[in-house]
Amino acid sequence: MEQPLLFKIWVYRDAITKGFWLELGAADVRSDIASEDRFFKQDPITGGLAIHHSDYAATNWEKPASLSECEGLECAAVWEAGHVEDRLDAYFRNEVDQWSKSLAIDMSRVPADQHT
Repeated sequence: MEQPLLFKIWVYRDAITKGFWLELGAADVRSDIASEDRFFKQDPITGGLAIHHSDYAATNWEKPASLSECEGLECAAVWEAGHVEDRLDAYFRNEVDQWSKSLAIDMSRVPADQHT
């Protein structure tokens, strides 16, 4: 039975290698999961937004982006196993987890020229 895709993120390798999660086996990867996603980044100093993707490998894997281009994207971050578990628990309680909130775009810091 095909399940809905909740999110695609990067996870620290130790989720498997340190035994946080059990490796149950292997499965064919669906095309919607195998495709590379775009992620947003927000500069911690300027608040400026960028999109991270291999299309921009020549420019350090990112390009400046407008707010509308970044909305709905995951933040470019590597998640710890426990944080992923918190996120899943919150999803099934129909809530937003604290980690997703902490990685959300800080609208008050987005430069005016990126508010498109």
